[in-house]
Amino acid sequence: MDLNHLISLPVVVIYGILLGLITPYVIGKSDKHGSLVPASIAVISGSGLWLILTLFGLPHSEAPIWLLVMLLTPPITIVAVRIIRKKRTEQDELQLKSL
Repeated sequence: MDLNHLISLPVVVIYGILLGLITPYVIGKSDKHGSLVPASIAVISGSGLWLILTLFGLPHSEAPIWLLVMLLTPPITIVAVRIIRKKRTEQDELQLKSL
């Protein structure tokens, strides 16, 4: 694997951080998770996608890898945050019932 592919990874990480910072404003703030959870999910999913697509041989200097990462990271982040909220709400309700 050529290490030049990893040079663009910081750009993807910065994109994930920015995406994570605006996600609470897009889907609404919640007290079910911390403020850094959406950002960490976006960074992890974006970086993971980048590395997987790099391993599949997509060149970092062409548009397909950038488009795939930039278009797939937001839905992954939104779905993951909603799943966390739903599970946390269910756990809170179960804990309240047990008290």
